[in-house]
Amino acid sequence: MGRLVINWFRDVLGRRVFCVRRYSRNFYKFLSSYYRLLNNIGAKYVYKCVRGTCYSYIEVGSDITSALLEAPGLVIESARSIRECTDGVLLPPPPADVGFLDMGLPKYEKEDYLVLGLVGSKKLPIGLDDVWRHIWILGSTGSGKTHTAARLARCLASLGQGVLVLDWHGEYASLLDRYNTRLRILSYPSMPRLPLVNSDMPLEVSLDILERVLSLSPFQSSILSLILALVSGVLSPSELRETEKALGSTVFNAISRAFESKSLGKDSGLRDLYLLLLEAYEEASSNWITRSEKEIWAALLRRIQIFITSGYEDLFSVFGNFPQLFSSPDGVTVVDLSSIHSLRARRLYAYFLLYGVYFSRIKHYSGSGLVVIVEEAHNLLDLDIVPTILQEARKYRLGLIIITHAPSTLPIAAQANLNTLIIHRIVGEKDREFLSHIIGSRELGETVSSLKPGEAIVLTSQGAPVIASISLDASCT
Repeated sequence: MGRLVINWFRDVLGRRVFCVRRYSRNFYKFLSSYYRLLNNIGAKYVYKCVRGTCYSYIEVGSDITSALLEAPGLVIESARSIRECTDGVLLPPPPADVGFLDMGLPKYEKEDYLVLGLVGSKKLPIGLDDVWRHIWILGSTGSGKTHTAARLARCLASLGQGVLVLDWHGEYASLLDRYNTRLRILSYPSMPRLPLVNSDMPLEVSLDILERVLSLSPFQSSILSLILALVSGVLSPSELRETEKALGSTVFNAISRAFESKSLGKDSGLRDLYLLLLEAYEEASSNWITRSEKEIWAALLRRIQIFITSGYEDLFSVFGNFPQLFSSPDGVTVVDLSSIHSLRARRLYAYFLLYGVYFSRIKHYSGSGLVVIVEEAHNLLDLDIVPTILQEARKYRLGLIIITHAPSTLPIAAQANLNTLIIHRIVGEKDREFLSHIIGSRELGETVSSLKPGEAIVLTSQGAPVIASISLDASCT
């Protein structure tokens, strides 16, 4: 035992420490060769995190001089102890195994995790609890973010979790089809109809979505809200007439009359809604409403008519239950939104699908896990309810994997509730500055512009930021 202690002291005392003080972008192109140099001379680049503080240093043999460790754009400094390095900067963790002492990788005692990728030769795990706290994947086109999301989908399915993919560009079917994963592909016209008035979802949420996608004015929104309130049973025709008497609005009378003659039920579609609106408009315009109100009402009719003339009216019903297929998928269900060629119809379907899943989850939660992958998330996460969903979804084991090109495309309120960041290559200077602030290291944030396809900086609540190599084909365990 005594000899082991003596040898340990000899080993420690026989080695020198160099702190990494700073480096410039010019150093990025020498990173791989620099790590190979360290490996060849028996040096170690140590990357440590203690109580949330991360630092790094280079440890070499006593016979190694600083001249051998110099590289263009890199500034290092000899230190008497490791403590002198705690206020230095972090080099990007090497993409190859060069003898890390500590990479700050999270550890999980149970089996409720998947392997996202490799940091050197070591596995980078992601816990299911991290998934329920939501994941944000960023990256420019071609950087590998869709492959990363597809890997998460198949690995989560292998752990028995249901996965629903809102596939904006139609890429996931070909990526996942080759794997032994329970996979269902839904594309138009085989997609289930979604109700505009969902029995589980508050009416105001439906109206918010319709206002956003159809660009409705307050007057147009009030007309539609009255009809949807009648359809959902929130308001009866007699109550609407009483409201008319109190407020003196003849618009209410036209809508209540039209609804009684063309009552909408669960089988009603957008064409039925359009015909009801048309009948109310014709009655109101012949007697009571002003010319400007008539034009606004006609514009609302045109917005709904677009779905009928474009051939996508069968995507929606006016009132009904949310499809169980979406709220409890078995394996991976990919909804190919790219098969809906009308951008407005695509956005409307995606909105009602995403928010329908959340509210259905609240009403019918059974304890099973569900993960929703949202491509081009900036198209869907701009409503006021988004922060609430991100805060509350974890209670119902509903995890969102949000995918965007850049941080600036996602509202600040949504960013605050995304627990795990997977950052692929990003070039924009403002976006890199933003990421440097999140990561806690300007130098490491600058590295995102030099990442290769499939490489990403990964930041979780359990460990330090690391650069991982992520492959769709690799084992999930």
